[in-house]
Amino acid sequence: MWPFAKRGSRFLGDAATRSPSAMNGTDFNDNDAVIKLWLSERLLAAIDVLCAEHDASRPDVLRWMLFEHAYGRTEFAHLRRQARETLERRSDMNDICLSTRSGRSGEAASFPTPRAVHQHFLGKSNQDVKLTLPAALRRDLEALAAQSGQPLSDYLRGVLARQLLGEGHYQSWQDELERVQQETGTHNQT
Repeated sequence: MWPFAKRGSRFLGDAATRSPSAMNGTDFNDNDAVIKLWLSERLLAAIDVLCAEHDASRPDVLRWMLFEHAYGRTEFAHLRRQARETLERRSDMNDICLSTRSGRSGEAASFPTPRAVHQHFLGKSNQDVKLTLPAALRRDLEALAAQSGQPLSDYLRGVLARQLLGEGHYQSWQDELERVQQETGTHNQT
């Protein structure tokens, strides 16, 4: 929700009936798959901001962001509603995090290698994160990575950079990376 909103929703009724979930019946309760990601200090710091803001763990924030990437924000709202209804039935209500975006575009500079470009825009990728997540989500993320022609970890690092640091920063990074790759003749790798 926009923090400076002047008024609440003017929609009356059940919004879920106007745009029903295409994933009803899909179970995302169990984190029965694993992915490994090399995340940079800048991405981890941005994730930590969301963790603090939403009182959530890094894995929960990562699962939420990757779910939104794969299925959309509306499906995440449906998932939250379904989880909330299930928890209310159990009288065991916990808060589930919301999505926000943060970011500022960086200034382009001259870099000698694609690795230096990555390090400038994202920081050094020095932390190996092992994330458990639902198997269906992992399969769909792997399919998206394959469609883009990238290894899963590289693809997800780009997704997280785009969502956490903003589109302007992401585009500056990609533009500079493309320029350096053209000069050096190397292949794109996020």
